[in-house]
Amino acid sequence: MRKQASDLLDAFRTGLSRPAACLAVACAAMLLAGIEHGYAPWRPFYLSYALLCIAIPLFVGGRFTWIRLGVFRWLLLIALVFAVQAGLGWFAGSGLPGLLSTLGVGADAVPDWNPSRALAAAIARYAPHWGLEPPQMLLAYLMFITVWAGVGEELFYRGYVQERLRPWGTMTAVLLSAFVFAIRHAVQLQGPDYPWRAALVWVGLCFMLGLMFAVLYEWKRSIWPPLAAHVLFNLIPASQLISSRFG
Repeated sequence: MRKQASDLLDAFRTGLSRPAACLAVACAAMLLAGIEHGYAPWRPFYLSYALLCIAIPLFVGGRFTWIRLGVFRWLLLIALVFAVQAGLGWFAGSGLPGLLSTLGVGADAVPDWNPSRALAAAIARYAPHWGLEPPQMLLAYLMFITVWAGVGEELFYRGYVQERLRPWGTMTAVLLSAFVFAIRHAVQLQGPDYPWRAALVWVGLCFMLGLMFAVLYEWKRSIWPPLAAHVLFNLIPASQLISSRFG
């Protein structure tokens, strides 16, 4: 009986390791995140999705061994994250409005393209559900993201998706892992009137971030560089919000 159960688990693990199955799992995870984010009693906290993102890579296995980068390379990694955060801040404050103006978009329509504004509005809609004020709801959501996303999403999208798509080619694995990572983030903006303009910008930015994390994974074929970068990337805005409210 035990051997049969063990053989069944091994077959299941092998099946999940195949590229096509891996991509199907990623799509199913995106659907689960969307359902939880909008309709679960614990919305917008996608707890089942978070557990799935951690459990599947650990079950299938991957490159989770600690690596030594050295102080200089870790400092370069930290500098890269801060530079990307600064670049995104500039893009949201000046680059995007300037680009939209060049494309002929009126100033009154520019806020419709702002993903930060759309995300804050989407999360604020859930504040009454939890008996919180909108700023408190946003802070709670950011803390949830900070605690789990850097670890869970890197385990899943790089440690599982990117690694298991490698038989299709390294470039394909990098692009597809970044793509599904980006599309998944579009569910964060769902609401009665879906802000598709902001979602387009949000998905594009998340795709670029996904590429950065994917390249960091390829750099050492280890989960730790992108995981550290992702955690720090999420920690910066959460720290800024906490500082502005309680500093």
